[in-house]
Amino acid sequence: MHYDVLTRYTNALAHHVNTKDWDFSIRTYLGASITDLVEFSVWLGIPIIVIFLGAIYSSTYKFLANKKMNLYSGLSFALVLIFILLLLFGQTKAETARLWMFLIPYICIFVAGFIYNRMLSQNRWRFGIVILVLSLEFVTTCLTLRYQNFG
Repeated sequence: MHYDVLTRYTNALAHHVNTKDWDFSIRTYLGASITDLVEFSVWLGIPIIVIFLGAIYSSTYKFLANKKMNLYSGLSFALVLIFILLLLFGQTKAETARLWMFLIPYICIFVAGFIYNRMLSQNRWRFGIVILVLSLEFVTTCLTLRYQNFG
């Protein structure tokens, strides 16, 4: 059938780069990285991203204090590394909600573990924090559906 995978991939990437006006400059990478992070954060939900950043900070702080790598620290560093690699080597301006969708379960597992370990295990706030996060996620979804231009 004369199907050349390498040629098809190269042609598809070239088409993508031409369509997205990619010029391989630091300014383009920086602008696209900021756009990609903001878009992914909004689609995932600002409350989840804020908790995720808090969890990354907490994990990094614990690692630097104890000098021991545990599963939690390893997962957080792996997720940060994946984001850095996607931002450095990805040649996409926006569209990250669709392209980075595979990261959502890992982020949610990480956030859930952080909520449980840091907030729910303490007797104060018990399920109030869960209700708050779910409510904020619902508000984020409603605002996205109301104000996002899907056309």
